[in-house]
Amino acid sequence: MDQAQKQQFLTSFSERVNDIVVEVKMAELVAPARTFSEMNLFPQSKQSLWGLIVVCRRSLYFYVPSGVQALMSMISAGSSSKIVEEQIFCFNNADGLQLRPAKKPWFKFFAAEKIEFSFLNEGHEIKGVFSVGQDSQKLMAAMLQAYRS
Repeated sequence: MDQAQKQQFLTSFSERVNDIVVEVKMAELVAPARTFSEMNLFPQSKQSLWGLIVVCRRSLYFYVPSGVQALMSMISAGSSSKIVEEQIFCFNNADGLQLRPAKKPWFKFFAAEKIEFSFLNEGHEIKGVFSVGQDSQKLMAAMLQAYRS
């Protein structure tokens, strides 16, 4: 994605959600089937979905653009090649969002950093993990700020 495309995405997303995008980070969401169902998301495999964590000034989203699943299914073995329209989940509609760094075994020093999340939906705890690469502490702070705004 070149700079013009990135700026176009930021402007378009900001207009759609009526909020200003502060940060965007590619992430893999790993969670049980129930979590995907409760978030109204359709994973590429049984427990995984690649998308973007979009942090805005007053809101927090997990966003999967249309067509991404077809691309990722070519990369991920054993997943479906079904093309799905864009997917979006607003964490600000969830009750009691909790974010915490996932513990990493000492021998996985260079492994991607992960953020565990949980929230309540109709009294049930919904859990998942975002694999975010690096700078998870900074991202987690921005995510919590957006959620609490």
